[in-house]
Amino acid sequence: MTAKPRGKSAVRAALMQAAGIMLSRHGITGVSVRDIAQEAKVNHGLIHRHFGSKDRLVQETVQSLSDRIAGQLGPAAPDESLSDLLRNTMNATETQSHYYRILAFLMLTDGGEELIQSDFPVVRRMLKAVEREPNRMLSTKATIVMLLSLGLGLMIFEPYLRRAAKLSDAEFQSIRMELGRWASQLVRG
Repeated sequence: MTAKPRGKSAVRAALMQAAGIMLSRHGITGVSVRDIAQEAKVNHGLIHRHFGSKDRLVQETVQSLSDRIAGQLGPAAPDESLSDLLRNTMNATETQSHYYRILAFLMLTDGGEELIQSDFPVVRRMLKAVEREPNRMLSTKATIVMLLSLGLGLMIFEPYLRRAAKLSDAEFQSIRMELGRWASQLVRG
């Protein structure tokens, strides 16, 4: 059995980790403050003490997951190519799975869009990479919307897509990478 977290930073980290797991499984309306605290092995009053509210915990959890995804990509290079960035963002990690599922739940919850993070480090990198692409077919922002729609759709609907198309793990990963290459080529025109 794991020990209860002690100290402000350990408690905050445990609560955000528990929130990420619980919110990605059940959505914001399906999880209570007590559920998250129980998963984190702390008293539920500590959520209000360290975050002020469940909404603030959700916001900070989503931002933390986004920051971790950006960190997994490594530092941005001044000449970072869109192809490299897409290849790296198309690799599903546990952090990405939690993040995208929480985003889907938030979009399906009244007022959920208010709980999305305020900083988008991966999207910023994508914007810069797209701007460096010569001869692109779409505007920078239209390109980003298309790429995010494709990527988010793959991440959020993976169970449905795999089952409907009868895809193994290896087949789905191969298709994910193929679509990343296709999107990169499409951007170039």
